[in-house]
Amino acid sequence: MRPVKARVSYALRGFVCQAARFVRAPREPPARQVCSAWDGILLRMIKENETRVKFLGYDTFRYKWAAYALSAGVAGFSGALSILNYGYVTPSFIDTNRNVEVIFASLIGGAGSIYGSLVGGVVFMAISNYLPTYIPRWEMFLGFGLLLLVFRFRTGIWGALSALEAFRPRREGEGG
Repeated sequence: MRPVKARVSYALRGFVCQAARFVRAPREPPARQVCSAWDGILLRMIKENETRVKFLGYDTFRYKWAAYALSAGVAGFSGALSILNYGYVTPSFIDTNRNVEVIFASLIGGAGSIYGSLVGGVVFMAISNYLPTYIPRWEMFLGFGLLLLVFRFRTGIWGALSALEAFRPRREGEGG
């Protein structure tokens, strides 16, 4: 076996082991598993007060580097999926408009939550695909909608739905 094939084989084995780890707990998405693990909690602590975490004896650079590597891997995986979806890659894929679309989708759904980002992505794609057929200057309405979301519903669509669920009166025999 050639060395390159051996490295690919080891990488494939590692990927399969990690995939099996996430398959064992099918009720939680992988991103939530990572965030609720002890190193995810440590990353949140680093975000809040890095000096305190350093004082506790943790090497914050190493954990930030690992988080960066994980996010780069997820971004690379999403890029590979987009190549499979579109069949080609052009430099326009790294245009600033594409980056702004991701930020808009996150703001629409609710920044800081996994489900909010998913909801925001679906809503943004629906708006950007269907609104231009009816309204020629659809970006203006998207901007007004974003202003409304940012100033009125700070937690996005998912946060507003979660708040409604929290205040919903419970019936007898219902869990919660």
